[in-house]
Amino acid sequence: MLRIGNSCSPRLLKKPLMPDDYKLEKWNIVHVWCPDLRPPHHKYCICICPHRHWYFFINSEPPYSRRAKAVAVVIDNFELHCISHTSYVDTTFVQQLPSKDVLTAVASDEGRRGALPPFLRKRIIQAVGLHEVLSQDEIEAIVKG
Repeated sequence: MLRIGNSCSPRLLKKPLMPDDYKLEKWNIVHVWCPDLRPPHHKYCICICPHRHWYFFINSEPPYSRRAKAVAVVIDNFELHCISHTSYVDTTFVQQLPSKDVLTAVASDEGRRGALPPFLRKRIIQAVGLHEVLSQDEIEAIVKG
């Protein structure tokens, strides 16, 4: 019998990830259409609490306020696969997104952008610890688990 390649053991092919199988988790990045922004556009969002639909936006520009700018997390384009330029996370404001917008995003491969790397999670957690702007519930959602 002729064996081609490494066919000694059968390869198990995983079923493709379908929306029904996808479970949004803390620190997942989602590319969400945000119709309430002016002008409306897609945003990369970091999930903080999937049950309450709390997210940090990944922005192209640093925050405007001096205090928020001081505790913004800078992400260089080589640190995160889905961005093409230096970006910023305003750690002083947690966004609550409509569940229908999030569900629409995760229903496509384009909307699911993987998990935030652990070193960036650590930066966000450290930045949140430097200010007392967020509510206690928001801080706990970010720092725990």
